[in-house]
Amino acid sequence: MLREELIEDEAETSEGTWNHIRDAIQTKVPFVIITFKTKESCNAAIKTDLREYNVTRQLNILYRNNDKLKYPSVFFVLNKDFDFKERVKDLFEKYDVRMIIIGVQNGDSSTVYFEDGSSSNYGNEVVNVLDQAEFQNEDHFKVGSMHYQFVEFKK
Repeated sequence: MLREELIEDEAETSEGTWNHIRDAIQTKVPFVIITFKTKESCNAAIKTDLREYNVTRQLNILYRNNDKLKYPSVFFVLNKDFDFKERVKDLFEKYDVRMIIIGVQNGDSSTVYFEDGSSSNYGNEVVNVLDQAEFQNEDHFKVGSMHYQFVEFKK
């Protein structure tokens, strides 16, 4: 079995659903998405630092130089509204993390954090499709059979 198939199989067995993710983002409850560089790092984080959360496994699909790359990713809702930013640096140091997206309670936009310490707005809403081709080589996430991406709607 190819590494990509193993990651995809694992994402398909996630306990969470697309509805869980959509509802959390649209109702603006605090949430976190972590995209890992390796399946091993993802599993290690789930067993240790993320064990207190009900994580939904998903894939982060990226397009670089005409290549389609799939990375293991997790989504979870924060049980209480606290500043998860405090944990970002530690997670990057402990695990092979590609990026961390944090949505705060009633926030105007989610924020993405990168390993180099940079961050930027990541969008305030999500759109979803069943057919991945509709994203036309755009970066997005996949949970179950649903593909979704963040967008920034102007207010």
